[in-house]
Formats: sequence, C-alpha cells, structure tokens
Amino acid sequence: MLRSNDYMSSHNRHSWKSIIYAGTISLLGTFQMNVSAPIAIAQKPGDIAPSDIAVAATNRAETFLRAVAQFSPMPLGTDPDRAQAWPRADYREVRDPNETTTSKYERVQSTLVIAPSTSYGLTSGADWTVQFYGGEIDVTVNVTTGVIEDFFDRTLSGILGLDPAPDLPQCIPQDVAVSRAIQYLRATGINLDELALRSTRLVDLAVPASASTRYWDISFDRIWQGVPYRNGDGQVSLTLDAGYGRLMNFGASLNAQPPTIGRLDVSNIQAVDIARRFVTAQTVAAQAVALAGDSDVELRVVLPTDYWTTESIKPRTAQARLAWIVRTPVNTAQSGPRTFEVWIDTVTGDILGGENIGSRGKGKSTLPGGRIGQMLRTAQRIEAIPLPPTPQGKSKSATKSVCVLDGKADTLRFYGAVSGVVGPRLDKKPEPLHPTHRLIVTLEDGRKTTLLYGARTGQITGTEGKDKEIVQAGSAFRAWLNPLPLITVKR
Repeated sequence: MLRSNDYMSSHNRHSWKSIIYAGTISLLGTFQMNVSAPIAIAQKPGDIAPSDIAVAATNRAETFLRAVAQFSPMPLGTDPDRAQAWPRADYREVRDPNETTTSKYERVQSTLVIAPSTSYGLTSGADWTVQFYGGEIDVTVNVTTGVIEDFFDRTLSGILGLDPAPDLPQCIPQDVAVSRAIQYLRATGINLDELALRSTRLVDLAVPASASTRYWDISFDRIWQGVPYRNGDGQVSLTLDAGYGRLMNFGASLNAQPPTIGRLDVSNIQAVDIARRFVTAQTVAAQAVALAGDSDVELRVVLPTDYWTTESIKPRTAQARLAWIVRTPVNTAQSGPRTFEVWIDTVTGDILGGENIGSRGKGKSTLPGGRIGQMLRTAQRIEAIPLPPTPQGKSKSATKSVCVLDGKADTLRFYGAVSGVVGPRLDKKPEPLHPTHRLIVTLEDGRKTTLLYGARTGQITGTEGKDKEIVQAGSAFRAWLNPLPLITVKR
C-alpha cells in the first residue's frame, strides 16, 4: 500500500506497463496514449460499462490515484484515508471529534464502472465513472483520450469534516496551492498549454470551520489562440484542503472541439450594431424591449445554442465558434431592467446564442470591469513595463522585459486578453495591490493613459481620479504576463 512518506521508494512496486492504454505518465508531464483507445459506445446515465471499457477506465483511474498518492504531503504514520494512499486499507478509520476513540469499519471491496449521472452530452459514450469501494471515490475517465475529467474523494471530505480547520496562518499560501493544483492537473492528462489561471480563493463555508469547509478553490479557463472559452464551455476547478493541499475534488469541462476559423471579419463595432438591432426586435411577456444604456462587447470561444429560438442553453454542437459576446442593458414593462446577451459569429455575423441574464436591479446600468474594463476593451495597444522590485519583494514581476499587446498586429490575442475584466467582489474586501507592471494603454483616439497591474492578484488600477478603482483582469490577460509556473511541489 502506498503511504505518505514512503511513496517515492515504493511506487516502483506498481508497474506502469500494466495500464490498458500502455501509455506513459510522468509526474512532471501529461498522460500520452500510444495505442488505440477503446471505442466508446452509446450510453445512458447509470449504464454499466462493457468489460473492455471497464478495464481500461479502471486502470487509467488507478494510475491517476497513484499519482495523487505520490503527491500527498502528509507525514509518515498518517492513516491511509487522510494520506490518500492507494490502494486504501481494507477498513475505514473514523476518529470521534473528541479524539478519544477511533472506530473501524470494513470497506466495501467493489469497483463499478458506469455512465456518469451528470450530463456529458458533448462526448456521449466516451466518459465513464469508476466508483471505487462502493462509491467512496469517483474518477471519471474519457476512454477516448485517457483524460481524467472528474474526481471526488468522499472519504477524505468526510473525515476532514471531523477535523478542526487549520488556523489561517497555518493554511498553505496561495502560490503553494496553485503549484499543487498544477501538479494534480498534470496527472489528469489535461493539456496545460490550453489553460490559464482564472481565480484562487480561500473559502470558509461554515462557522465554526472544519478541515473540509476551509479550503482553496482554484479554477482555470481553457484558452484558444489567446481567447478564453465562455464560462462553463471550457473550465477546470479544483478543491484543495487549506491545511495541506490534498485534492478533495476536481472537475473539468473540456470536451468542446476548438474553432476551425480564427478570423474577425466582423468587427466588435459591427457586432454591437447587429446585437442592438436584434435586441430591439425582441419581446418579453409580449412587451417591447427598450435599450437602457451602452452595450459591452468581448471576444470569447462559445458553443452555439438555440437560446433565442427555444430558450435552451444546451449546446447544439460540440464544435466551438469564435464570437463577440455583446451585453446590452434593457428595460421591459413586465420584467423590469434586464441584460440581454447576444453572441455574434466573428466570421458570418450570425447569432450563435446568448442569454437573458435576468434582473440587473433598479440602479444605473454598469459595464463589467467599470471604466477600466471598458477602456481596455476599446483600446488599440497595451504595453506592460515591469517595475523594479520593492524592498519587501512584494512586486516581483514574472516577466523581465516589456510585453506588448497590439490590437492590429495580434488581433485575437489582444481582444482575448482584454475580455473577462470584472469589478471586485462586493462580499470581499479587495486585497492590497502590489504593482508589478506599468500598463501604457493607447486609446481609440491615440491618447495614452497609465494603469498599474499586480501579477500576484491579477488586479488592475488607475493612477489618478476616477480610474483609481480596482478591477480584476481576466484569465487570458493574466496568462499573457504570468504563464503557469513550472514548479515541483516539495513534500
């Protein structure tokens, strides 16, 4: 059995060649298949996998679980469940909250491979969930690619609910949490070159907190040629316990096929015009819609839907398209102030989908990211100049030289990077911004203005007046100046 501190010395007992894919996996790389994968079959949620697919999915899942065991930061002597050892012991240990008694329960020795209960419609037949120990641990495998798409360690989450939460100073820092998340992602076989860090949050879900409700929530966006996928169409999220960084659960939505055309034949200005004309032709509860302010536009990769004809948000195809997402504030007689989102194909100008986002309240309409967000999305050029480190070392820059985004020379990367700028969370006080870059922004009319950017938090602020607001850069902007770190986590 793999345990925490003897992982590295013992992992050779497990033959990687036994994997049904005959693939290779490296703790510093991604899973590469070098033989034909099993052919997926049509499935319904809960269907039992055929034997050949079950064997393939189980072996791939166990490869992943061995990697998770090797990454465990727990000290020698930690029980197998808290150390995420693989395989686990034949019993579960449950310590009473008063820490005076420990009960042992015989573990269900069964493994079942079924079609996922949630919707994986984009690759129907390719995804299979391996349920170990009667459902204590779930691992979802795409048997076509060998990629791990979902993981949930119910046993770890359950026993951590009996452990006290680590004090905040004892929680692993943000950079360690991100580094550990990247290590886990390498073991899933996901192509890290397509990911950009979206957000990191230290979360408390309960009062008083336990070791399972105080955790790091880390998410990544999928990126194509510098352009992020729309939320939900390409995203990865991980939950790590705050005290040690163990992987509690993980989920990925990466089944969309990337766009085949990367042109912007339709400009952002034309897209806004198309969207506004479309919006004024809509009705809500048989009542006309009135425009209520300026539209906001950003570039994204989307999965087309039939929302504006059937109100369905389900993708009608797995083939993604490049689109301008135009958000327009409107007023309706029956439903009050709302925001309509319309997706415009960047090549044809066709409407690819959208959403009636819902009530935006009675206040004045505001655009995502405020004045700074609007400034960046309508700029022509951005230069990022690294600042010298402060004496405290809090403004260390990830880049050494001037970086440039040019809206004409590298159109996709430019508009992708300036998408996703949002204002600060209203329920959370913004972290102090420690500038690492000075941003020289060339506006539409040729004027230039200066902003400051902090690489650690991804925050942007102005230098004077109304632009002193603090906004959050999108994932593609952060990736431009902060590529994913290639860090090996020390145990």
